[in-house]
Amino acid sequence: MKNLIKTGYGRLTYIICENGTVYIDVIEIYPEFRNKGYGKNMLKTFIEQHPNKKINLCASTLKGSNMDRLIKFYESFGFIRTGKIDSAGGIDMTRNN
Repeated sequence: MKNLIKTGYGRLTYIICENGTVYIDVIEIYPEFRNKGYGKNMLKTFIEQHPNKKINLCASTLKGSNMDRLIKFYESFGFIRTGKIDSAGGIDMTRNN
């Protein structure tokens, strides 16, 4: 079952698997709020609310966005790359709390 966190500046959807692993499906910050720290705040709060959980995600960007910048963003929260950039422009990452 997907869970939704919706704010005035974006949304985050996630799934908690039977083994306790959390999979972030979507992190979206609405265009007018991007590059203002809202995504950082949303992800920080999410991680704090799921202590001692392994968190997986597939980092992907909008066409024309900077994948290296996105990867560095997630790495700053302790995520590591667990795959190559795929043909759809996504890369699997994981974080162990």
